Amino acid sequence: MAGAASGWLQHLIVYLHSSAFNEVWFQNLVLAVTAAIAIFTLRSSSRHERRRATVDVVLDQLKDDSLVKARLLVRNLKNSPGGIDSQAILVPPDSPQQQAFFTVLNSYEFIATGLKTGAFDKKTYKRIYYNNVLDNWVILEDFVLRYREKYRKEHGPALGHKADTLFQDFEHLAEKRRKHPLKSLK
Repeated sequence: MAGAASGWLQHLIVYLHSSAFNEVWFQNLVLAVTAAIAIFTLRSSSRHERRRATVDVVLDQLKDDSLVKARLLVRNLKNSPGGIDSQAILVPPDSPQQQAFFTVLNSYEFIATGLKTGAFDKKTYKRIYYNNVLDNWVILEDFVLRYREKYRKEHGPALGHKADTLFQDFEHLAEKRRKHPLKSLK
């Protein structure tokens, strides 16, 4: 019986090798499996690289003295008895307060743009900076809106339409966070 089974298997192998169609089919199957493995590997590697880039940029921002000082100044202005007067901060050009606001805004805009384009990992950043994004947008929103108004007035109809794009990715990120809050681990 073992001889009959091995004979049958040999006939099958001979048939499979003799048929040009089956060889092409087998080669295509091997090619498809190889391609699927390659795609899976690339996606996994890409996801890992985005997560690593996200963590690296967050760590770099925590070490950036000018950004740390700017965030502290903005927070102190928010907690001061008078609060933040965005209009007053916009009037003198290049005041320390204005520079601090732009430093903080530019850092969030950079991250938000990276998240939007897929350079950074959305889930990782959300877990790390969810509250900071929302809290800082609340603090900076009035300043951004007044800055957009000022930009429109200064640049007139020719370039004033660009005002709506100023810090739009940060605004969009904060709005997304507001609509889709971080879920509790409980």
